[in-house]
Amino acid sequence: MGVRVCYNRYNEYQAGNRMTENQEEKRIVVAGLEFFDLSLLRSLCRQHQVILVDRHRERLESAHSQLPEIQVVHGDITSRLTWKDLDPDSLRHVISTIPSAEVNLEMLRLLRDDLKSPVPVMILVLRQDDVERYADKDALVINPLELGMQYILRRLDRHFFRAAHIGLGSGELVEVRIRARSHMVERRLRCLKPSQWRIAALYRDERLILPTGNCRLKIDDRVVLVGEPMVLESVASLLTRGTPQFPRQYGRYIVCPLEQGLAAHLDEVLYWHQHTRSQRIQLLPVHQRVDSEVVKRVKGMSGEFNIGPIQDDFRDVFKETQDMGMLVIPPLRWFSLRLRRAYRECPRPMLVPRGGYPYSEIVVSLNGPDPALALESGSELSRLLSVPFRVLFVTLPKQLRGRAEAEALKLRQDLVSDFESLTRKRIEMELLEGNPVKATCRRLADESRALLLIVGDRSRSVSLLQPNVPYLIASRARISTLIIPVEEPESE
Repeated sequence: MGVRVCYNRYNEYQAGNRMTENQEEKRIVVAGLEFFDLSLLRSLCRQHQVILVDRHRERLESAHSQLPEIQVVHGDITSRLTWKDLDPDSLRHVISTIPSAEVNLEMLRLLRDDLKSPVPVMILVLRQDDVERYADKDALVINPLELGMQYILRRLDRHFFRAAHIGLGSGELVEVRIRARSHMVERRLRCLKPSQWRIAALYRDERLILPTGNCRLKIDDRVVLVGEPMVLESVASLLTRGTPQFPRQYGRYIVCPLEQGLAAHLDEVLYWHQHTRSQRIQLLPVHQRVDSEVVKRVKGMSGEFNIGPIQDDFRDVFKETQDMGMLVIPPLRWFSLRLRRAYRECPRPMLVPRGGYPYSEIVVSLNGPDPALALESGSELSRLLSVPFRVLFVTLPKQLRGRAEAEALKLRQDLVSDFESLTRKRIEMELLEGNPVKATCRRLADESRALLLIVGDRSRSVSLLQPNVPYLIASRARISTLIIPVEEPESE
């Protein structure tokens, strides 16, 4: 990493020192001329008042003769007397090019501890080992060689760039370029459904476009992403190569409660781990009701399974969702209550395993709040599991349809048609009439090897007075079911 930033006081000082036109411009101290000779000073002088501090008088005289506009100070930056003359409160920045870490650390100690000065300090280093020495210091540490290498890598790989000199520099900000073979070309951004990441900006033909859900991605678009570094790697792969990444766009792990009866469903959970981009299966015991048969099986599979701490309640299993890519809800005791809780509270995909793996097909129900997300998820899983997918939609009989029902049907038919154009594949769409819950469950009753995929809306209540169709379908279906949560609107 080329830049190490300690933000505790650096940004606070920066915010307090943004100058207006009427304020006197503060000065910048440059300690030493070790790296850039006069090139750094020459660049700084164009916009700032610069003070050069060095112990070598001949260097100062040479620099001043070539750049008479700079002020020179003969002194030692580890000396209190030098800083007394410089007056840290009148400075905007301190930039050190001195290679000695001991000298720079002593300078920081003097400024922060003795003089109580919050002036921002930048330190240029050439060795990566030196960067680590400033890990807990209040300074901005820059490795120019590392920044140069980052630029070279960017030029070599035009499709992916990880920012190293802004933000935290830990991979939380990346830029990707949309390739021609990406299946995201011409897709609306709303189809992405970001979780733990966001699209910050979009560049097209050297123009900045502020992204909205209706924006469609084009070939050679540059997309700036911000979010969790581990998640961004998967998202970048999805955008640049069109490679399915489920469940990595949500999280790295498949999380499953470890309790009596899980052994009957363990192979199906393992099937998901082996055929998706899951990093491992996280088993969490609930109420100490551990399935000993499962424990025996997973002992020799430490690379695929991890048994976590005992949870006091099933709700605790999905309480921490940062690394959760998918939650498994086995149809064991208290299944209905658990599914209801998870449906309303868990913001991650939920799998109800019912033993029909390996799946022969994926049936995507469009009786949910976001048919575009359902189609996108079905297409992605179809590629990962190497099985076909088809769609199913239940509406009212034609003579009973009102305007809203007719528009909902037309929307879904148009979406399927658009998706066929984008993927260049025909998608079978089956239209049923009647009650969506009963008709869907009846139609799939004999499809023992199919996987049902449906999008759920946890913001809607689950009650008898207000039936939640996706929840009822998922709870009553006889085949394995995957529930994809719809994206919640962002708070203002």
